[in-house]
Amino acid sequence: MIISPGRKFILVHIPKTGGTSMAAALEQRAMADDILIGDTPKAKRRRKRL
Repeated sequence: MIISPGRKFILVHIPKTGGTSMAAALEQRAMADDILIGDTPKAKRRRKRL
């Protein structure tokens, strides 16, 4: 899941619908205040900062 207040969107990953590809594409452009939840590479790195 990606919550982006700055860009005003929420991505909810639904299995078997291409959600992993969509999340990977969107997280490359993630802003500092975006909330990344899940097992994508950037989400894992941000989790360590908390």
